[in-house]
Amino acid sequence: MSDIWKRKKKEIDPNLIYQPSGNDSPIIKYFWKLRPDLKGKLLVPQADLLKDLRDFHYLHHAVSCGRGFGKTMLVSAAGLYYADEWSTQEGKQVNVLCISSQKALFDNMNIFFRNNPDLGKRLTVPPVHNWIPQDGAEFKDNHSRIIPAMATVHSVEGNRADVLIFDETQHIPEDVITKALGCLKDDVLGIVVFIGTPYTEKKGLNWFIELIKDPKHFLKTIPFHLTQHSSDVTGGWNAVDTWKAAWSKERFNAECMGKVTENKDKSYFGSGNVSKCVYDIEPDPEGGMNSTREAGIDCGYHNTTYILTERIGATKRKVLDIRWWKDKSIEDIAAEIGNLLNMQGPMITKIDSKTGSIADYRALIKRYTYKSIMKVDASQQVKMEDGHFITTKECMRGQLLRKLREGTNLIIPQRLVNSKPLIDQLLKYNIHHKEGDDLVDALMLSCYEPPKGSLGGNGRVSIMNHPIHMEKGQGWKITGRYGL
Repeated sequence: MSDIWKRKKKEIDPNLIYQPSGNDSPIIKYFWKLRPDLKGKLLVPQADLLKDLRDFHYLHHAVSCGRGFGKTMLVSAAGLYYADEWSTQEGKQVNVLCISSQKALFDNMNIFFRNNPDLGKRLTVPPVHNWIPQDGAEFKDNHSRIIPAMATVHSVEGNRADVLIFDETQHIPEDVITKALGCLKDDVLGIVVFIGTPYTEKKGLNWFIELIKDPKHFLKTIPFHLTQHSSDVTGGWNAVDTWKAAWSKERFNAECMGKVTENKDKSYFGSGNVSKCVYDIEPDPEGGMNSTREAGIDCGYHNTTYILTERIGATKRKVLDIRWWKDKSIEDIAAEIGNLLNMQGPMITKIDSKTGSIADYRALIKRYTYKSIMKVDASQQVKMEDGHFITTKECMRGQLLRKLREGTNLIIPQRLVNSKPLIDQLLKYNIHHKEGDDLVDALMLSCYEPPKGSLGGNGRVSIMNHPIHMEKGQGWKITGRYGL
């Protein structure tokens, strides 16, 4: 037999074992009641996770720990705690909706009931085979329910829940997640817990992995508390070296460490998302000659790009024109751009200011046009609706990513001149690369809408709190969705 399989299980550091005290959190006491065999074996990071789920410092949780850490067992115990002990003490009915693509979460629930026969006696419908029936389990005394649901829209819709628990979230389709979030009530608890491992074999953007990358900002106005621990801390992975040798760095970090490894050569927008937005149609305006249009200009020393988009409804955009001037200074093309604006008539044109001398560029173009041109500083901080700050470039990038992910909110006509270079740049776009994204920058500027939190009461952008500097008397039309 190989020496690998003869290794003894790694000993747990005694300092990592949680020591009971007279002031233990109620949820830890409840967990020991569910799993008395684990008393004296609960680890400090595991206890911290339970306390976070009970003490309500956070209502939205993303739990991304390595396999073997026990995250599904701990969150299952928390779900049962809400429906049982917390509901009884507070005198409030609690519905816990558990959504999973696998059986592990439900198996943990069944173990809890099997270890505690008195829990089963309190159910309205006595269990036959499984302690958690397909239609859910309801307690007779407090009328709270545990509702199991498979990861399908049909299984989720129609439920109302005070607590949402997602297990193996990386395998749950995005439409199921968004449908389930619509089932959440916040008048009693309003708790959401995503459990998962940030790795999947499927290509394209993954909802859970994107959440783990940026838990504070991924969902607009809803910051998530991230819990990350290595599975190695539990001593359960006695062949960690084997997995490290056999797996890629990305997979090992995800499966064993619960962390996302950034691939610096990976496309930011994803090929699947880009392809959904390309249509074999003519670049004619949907709203005719009087449609609402906005333009974006990305200027460089010898490379300038221009993209005109049409606003369709609140969020949809269609690309109408793409221009790319190579190896020409702004002095040589200012008149051409000004005449183009006069002819196409965008409601507003946004021009970047990353070079530091863009004010002169704008002044040059303004000599030849009566249309509004506004300056956007991509590096400046902008305040979002929930109060946090990000750079304007991050905000623009997030807005374009949302349009691409939704598939129907950006239309790129394949028959449009220069559409292929734009599509190629979208497919190759990477935040770590500094060159080759001029057309994407122009598209981001054209589609950019300032966050709602940075607008004044009269609908104008404040020079003090937003990096778009407007000329006297100009205002920004309040329409559509703002922010990420």
